[in-house]
Amino acid sequence: MDKLKKPFMILPSLALYYLFTEHVLSVNKAEGRSMEPNVKSNSILLINRLPNIKIQNNDIVIARSPYKPDLDICKRVLFGPGERVTGLGVIVPHNYVWVEGDNKEESFDSRHYGPIPI
Repeated sequence: MDKLKKPFMILPSLALYYLFTEHVLSVNKAEGRSMEPNVKSNSILLINRLPNIKIQNNDIVIARSPYKPDLDICKRVLFGPGERVTGLGVIVPHNYVWVEGDNKEESFDSRHYGPIPI
């Protein structure tokens, strides 16, 4: 009878792991040079996934790529909703942010695809 119970003991652990990594904290690996020198390629990142966190200018965020939804991007928030993007005159819409990589020459970011949704 104990042999039958063991597989079922794994299920709650897997469910808890899934909920934790999807909604609390997860780990991701940085690939590429767009955030160097502050985030180097192959760095391991801890990602806070708690809801209702206010994103502020200068925060580093992980978001879905606007062009490749299966790809995550790591960028720095430079302008928030209602702010005018310096040099471009673009005003960031409500519930959007303007993100750019720290390594401007290697980064494909809001300068190419515009603001991204919060």
